[in-house]
Amino acid sequence: MPVTKAPTADHIRQLTPLGGRTIDKKWEDDNGHINISFYMDCYNEYGWNVNELLGVYINYFTERKLGIVDLENHFHYWRELHVGNSITTYARFLNHDKKRSHGVFFILNDDTNELACSIEFLVLHIDQSIRKSSPFPDDVMENLNKQIEFSNNLDWQFPAALTLDK
Repeated sequence: MPVTKAPTADHIRQLTPLGGRTIDKKWEDDNGHINISFYMDCYNEYGWNVNELLGVYINYFTERKLGIVDLENHFHYWRELHVGNSITTYARFLNHDKKRSHGVFFILNDDTNELACSIEFLVLHIDQSIRKSSPFPDDVMENLNKQIEFSNNLDWQFPAALTLDK
């Protein structure tokens, strides 16, 4: 089901802020728009903070030899961003199974109080020593369950475009 109605800024601010910045001129393209690379950079930089919500820190990859990789992303541009706008990022977990999690990453325009972009993500847990999928460890699964419980208790839904059913 395609996303048809954007959550409000008040809805999104019920989530934990992950980080933010002011948009620099380097992100503007020849059309005067903020280039897709800005959105990817936000997802890449503040995505680490999404992992930390699950107890997955940088040493998780080096010491435990486990990892999380993206399988699929869905971008939805709700409102245009401009050079000089200040943004804050947030994330919400929607669902999971023993090896995958599904959520959405939000980029909120703090100047206009509007959702600028949502990036749905479907990620896979891997055992890096054999380069294959593996179940989330118990501690990560416990944190993921807490995130899903928190999400399920919010008073708003995000009609997702992606699903774990594939």
